[in-house]
Amino acid sequence: MGWPPYTDEDNEAFERAKQLGFTQYDKLGLKPWQYPPNFINECEIPEILAAGPDPADVQQKFRAATLAKRLLDAGLSLYEPDCERALNDPAYREEIRARVQKLKRDKK
Repeated sequence: MGWPPYTDEDNEAFERAKQLGFTQYDKLGLKPWQYPPNFINECEIPEILAAGPDPADVQQKFRAATLAKRLLDAGLSLYEPDCERALNDPAYREEIRARVQKLKRDKK
């Protein structure tokens, strides 16, 4: 199974990341070998979560899959540049949703 196509939420997240000048690696303090949520394919999330954390997993796939699931459950993109803020700040999340709606309107 391949990667799903980019959504309007994904495209909005890409644009915001460019404007803000940072990525998930920056905001989450990840090492180059660790997985951010956008490295996890949606179809892999249930399997990774069911397997549980693996202390030998230097890529930290379980951590990334957990955050990926939280993002998707909140209606956000896996490419969200500021995951924690988007999940924990309702005003910021509404700002994101308004930007996505504008993107959808502009496409018509």
